[in-house]
Amino acid sequence: MNFPKDFLEKIIDEKIGEKYINSLKKKEKVKFIFCYKLEDENNHEKNDDVLADEIDSNHFNISQGHYRRLWGEIYQLFGYTDPKDRKKFYNLKKYLSQRLKNWQGTKSPFQNSDVKTNEKKHIIRATRESREKVLTKIPEKFRNKVRVKTKKFVGRDFLFNEIKNFIENNDNGYFHIIAEPGMGKTAIASQYLLQCPSICYFNSYNENPDNPEEIFKKSISQQLKAYFKDESDFLDSTNGIDILLFRASEYLLKNQDKKLVIVIDALDEVKITNRTHNLLNLPSILPPNIFIITTRRPFEISSKRLTIDSNATRCIEIDLKNSKYDKYHELDIKKYLKWVLEKEKDSKILKKWIKDQGKNNDYFVEYLTEKSQYNFMYIEYVLKEIIMGKFSEFTLNELPEGLEAYYENHWERMGMNNYDEYSELKSIILFVILHLHQSEMCERGLLPTYSFVSDIVDVEPLKIKSIIREWFQFFDTNQVEETFNFYHLSFIDFIREKSHKNLYAKYDQEARRRIDQYSSELF
Repeated sequence: MNFPKDFLEKIIDEKIGEKYINSLKKKEKVKFIFCYKLEDENNHEKNDDVLADEIDSNHFNISQGHYRRLWGEIYQLFGYTDPKDRKKFYNLKKYLSQRLKNWQGTKSPFQNSDVKTNEKKHIIRATRESREKVLTKIPEKFRNKVRVKTKKFVGRDFLFNEIKNFIENNDNGYFHIIAEPGMGKTAIASQYLLQCPSICYFNSYNENPDNPEEIFKKSISQQLKAYFKDESDFLDSTNGIDILLFRASEYLLKNQDKKLVIVIDALDEVKITNRTHNLLNLPSILPPNIFIITTRRPFEISSKRLTIDSNATRCIEIDLKNSKYDKYHELDIKKYLKWVLEKEKDSKILKKWIKDQGKNNDYFVEYLTEKSQYNFMYIEYVLKEIIMGKFSEFTLNELPEGLEAYYENHWERMGMNNYDEYSELKSIILFVILHLHQSEMCERGLLPTYSFVSDIVDVEPLKIKSIIREWFQFFDTNQVEETFNFYHLSFIDFIREKSHKNLYAKYDQEARRRIDQYSSELF
């Protein structure tokens, strides 16, 4: 890396001694800190602390304009090296940009910067290339999920730091992330894979195969072979998952002394096929250097289905609903909302809606963060509907509070409480889809089609499509195959609860009757 000669000499002679740092002029001081971080990539934690202390204690005392100009000069020093160096530079820029935002305001250090446009594009392109390179290592089945879930990802640094510390300070272990629906479990798992490429597996209630353990083992086995490449002869895919991990651990200890991480998303969505074994046959004891990160919704002890030998395997559970994490959730939600207002392609529509409310962006960020109850899915749904004009008649104070209230609000806005012929039809259709989702058909991976539901309910497929369109944000649809299914378990829970209420129980019974009638006519 091409550091200026005098900086290299000082790094060699004095490292990062306080005396030397304090003797530097403001501009050289900033450059030195940047250079040191890039040079000593094995000491990120220390360097981040140094940088944070320097910026937060205001030792630099530099203006934003001065800071932005420095970025141009720093880029001239490091921007034209190989891709790895560009990636390190970008990561440093990202880290310090956020530190500056927290310290001195919300303007991006690149806004109105002296860095040329083509140089900015150069950094962005290098970042995208690096991201795509990591994505290619993720199994094709999960690749698009990770791509989509990380597209707008921000924050969660506190959690990634906890994972990092857990892995560094233990010989093996399970790290369980527990969170309510909509708090971003799958997004967290996906982002971790981009930051720390690992072996992974994403469970899905939409698939729910009869033999989840075998499918899981096959996927992990294939990824282990790809991980060890030509040296994977020691792995026998006919062995159980415990033996596979033991063999991998044995090889790592002898040859590489590295730690292997496996990320498993949505453990609560695994179909239970054997109540005497752990979910997915996960081992009670993990061998040395093997770590498993899982995500799941809150659970009763009786439904945990994961027994771990605490004497031989370290285990930690992070419940994101714990109030001690509220301050981090609040910061991350605000960070995301600010990102949307600055970078989202439809941000102008959003800003206009806020202005029409007689509020400014900062007020909107604070208010919606409070309304969200720290639920990212709620934020995503509400922003989307504001942009689409669905809340044009609503004031900011009239927005629903929390994900559950949002579902209820949408139910009412769709006229489901009108108790007329059309609302009755829509209720029956939703309950038919709910029961199909819980049927053997979906367990075999067969998704309902518009024509199939129309045959059951005895209405035109276009009518089914029109009604599904009213609930589009809650469904995954395939326009080519004309199939659809629920997007998220939280909405399934909401519809299921509605089906049990007296007001809608008769529609649920009618939905069951029509399914039974269709089945009897078919067979």
